[in-house]
Amino acid sequence: MAITLRATWTTLLLLAACGSSAEAPARRPMSSAAKAQLTRDALPKMWQDLDPAHPLTRLKDPRTGIVFCRVPKGTFTMGSMSSDLEMPPHEVELTRDYLLAETEVTVAQWQRFVLEHGGNSTAPISKRSPQHPMTHLLFDEAADFCATYGYRLPTEAEWERAARGGLTEEQGPWRTQRTLSDHAWFHINSKDGPQPVATRQKNLFGLHDMLGNVWEYCSDWFVQGYGDGARITDPSGPAQGLGHTMRGGSWFTIPGPLPSLRAAEELNVTMRRGSFYGFRPARSLD
Repeated sequence: MAITLRATWTTLLLLAACGSSAEAPARRPMSSAAKAQLTRDALPKMWQDLDPAHPLTRLKDPRTGIVFCRVPKGTFTMGSMSSDLEMPPHEVELTRDYLLAETEVTVAQWQRFVLEHGGNSTAPISKRSPQHPMTHLLFDEAADFCATYGYRLPTEAEWERAARGGLTEEQGPWRTQRTLSDHAWFHINSKDGPQPVATRQKNLFGLHDMLGNVWEYCSDWFVQGYGDGARITDPSGPAQGLGHTMRGGSWFTIPGPLPSLRAAEELNVTMRRGSFYGFRPARSLD
């Protein structure tokens, strides 16, 4: 019964997205000055180090204002037995540290992208506040934002490693709704939509809102489940699938989001834009 309910609510969550059916228009050309700025500050070593006592662990990119946290390489158990979308649990090794944005990209950060670097100005903008997550975006728009700054969308394995914060299934705050509500916006505490980023507790990797608030795009194509469950190193997902993978749940998720929770990108072109969709950039370390 629990598996059925969870799958049902995941489907309802994705089907509820609504809005414009228009595809993203071509991006405006950038000025030579804007291109020069992008090149000048492209490397993480050029960014502002917010924790000099622990170099290159928390960095702010001056081009976007996005703060990145360093996620350590390591081995973890990915997936769960909660749903056939998440089975089987399997061991994953990530062999390199990487950077992941401390929060979902905000309305203010998207508007800066539009103003300074020609991002899509027609994407619907939340009127809630500049610190709310930027929603109503298509996958290609999120990927375009990332590519502009030398970022990328995280792989599904990188995303789940970061969401777990180094904790096992039995250790995390997601074990009960009471402890989860300290870390995530979901149906019991989110009222009527997404909430400003970084207003719940961060996890042990320094990341906010990995669970709940808005679903986050990953770079992987979506397929149901994880095949034979063999141990895998640095996975980048299947070569094709039904849309891209989304992770983390949203403000609407019932009964509550877990690090293993996953769903497919909405394929219906009339329903791709909605208040459930957001994204969080990653950056490889050179």
